[in-house]
Amino acid sequence: MDESLNTDDFFQQSPEHYGGCRTNQPETETENQADRTQKISLAAQRERTGRLTIHDFTKYFHLPIEKAAEGLNVCPTVVKKICRKHGVERWPYRKVRSIHRQMLRFKSSLNANDAAERERSQAEIERLKQEMANACGGIAIPIPRYFDNDH
Repeated sequence: MDESLNTDDFFQQSPEHYGGCRTNQPETETENQADRTQKISLAAQRERTGRLTIHDFTKYFHLPIEKAAEGLNVCPTVVKKICRKHGVERWPYRKVRSIHRQMLRFKSSLNANDAAERERSQAEIERLKQEMANACGGIAIPIPRYFDNDH
């Protein structure tokens, strides 16, 4: 057997032995306490998410689910679960975005000289509003101001 082999060559030393840094470890006790105070207890999280309804999500339907979950301070899985519980099978962001684009195309026709074209555009915008409400679980979500009839 070769005597020149050292058993230390076969074992990797831990970072503390060779001066490496520790990851994900708080440096001081105050940092450790700060991490603990930011975390909410599981029971409190469940209570808060249990009180959420589909109406809490309506102002976020125009955002991707990740951004909506971040805005509500919950995970996307909770958002999906609550939506499915209230009849929204898919997060409506893409559908809402598509319908908004279609509405923008018809908006220009609302100022047309032809009364029949204005009526068709208005009817199509109303149909799109209903389609958007259907995609959002039957809840009419706020339409941007440029679709108000006051203009």
